[in-house]
Amino acid sequence: MMGRRFKEDIQTIFDSAGEKPYHIMLFDNGTYIGMMGLAQKLMKNDTSSLVLDFGHTGIKRAVIKKSGGEIAEFTAQESLPSLHMKSHFDSEDEKRREAIELHRYIVNTIVASYRAADPATLDDTILISIANYTHNGILNGERGGYAKLCAINPDYAAVLEDDLSGELHRDIKVRLVHDSTASALYFADVDRSVCITLGTGFGVGFTDIKIQ
Repeated sequence: MMGRRFKEDIQTIFDSAGEKPYHIMLFDNGTYIGMMGLAQKLMKNDTSSLVLDFGHTGIKRAVIKKSGGEIAEFTAQESLPSLHMKSHFDSEDEKRREAIELHRYIVNTIVASYRAADPATLDDTILISIANYTHNGILNGERGGYAKLCAINPDYAAVLEDDLSGELHRDIKVRLVHDSTASALYFADVDRSVCITLGTGFGVGFTDIKIQ
């Protein structure tokens, strides 16, 4: 209902300005949209992958199967609370301690999620949407609860790959993507568009971003 109210108010602003309005699409059930965006654009065909969404309030988890270029199966696991989201610290030592606690929680969550599925059927690549601006697996250290992970290593995808490979005894690859960008990937076929997400915070993703 909030989205519909926003759409009405935006239309009113365009009308009062005498301008042609943008075409605004509402997505009624956006809970897993980022995970589906990742799967649709980054998963190999005819595989099953573990896909996670690390937000500031909750962690969503699912095993997704892709077949014929489309999402064939979506098996959700129970969502978990986001913990260790503190973002302001009195010292660098405190920041690093909190970062290590968060990292342990993330690794334990991913390992448990992987083992809860059938590991033998899963691809070695784990797809992760995260509430942090990322580029090639490198986190932004300035904003939000996940930013402190830079105190361990800004190249956080590489850190996860090393630790998860050791825990799961296989060569794990991690694709780490900004959460609103992940959502925008689901709408990549919509030309000249932007995706706005309303969660614990506001996010913006662009559908024409090319993630290699």
